[in-house]
Amino acid sequence: MMAGPNEQTSMNVSIAEMSQGVSAIRSITLDDLAEASPAIKDEGERLVASAEAFQPVNNFEGTALLTAFVGLAVECQKAGHRPSWFDAERLRR
Repeated sequence: MMAGPNEQTSMNVSIAEMSQGVSAIRSITLDDLAEASPAIKDEGERLVASAEAFQPVNNFEGTALLTAFVGLAVECQKAGHRPSWFDAERLRR
């Protein structure tokens, strides 16, 4: 979770939106990750595996998918590739 001005924030995501995002992640191949650093490649592979296991009716699989996404975003930030909407320093532990 990212900490906002009122502490924890969240947003609702529909199953259709989640399914569309998961489909995009499933299209990532090992070739797409071939030139990534070992840490980013590992997190990318974890994200793809979580997407492949995702079933919209199972909250555990959704949690694994989101955890893998955050792990990848953290490793990308460490490597200097930080999207404007993500700051690992603001993650709550």
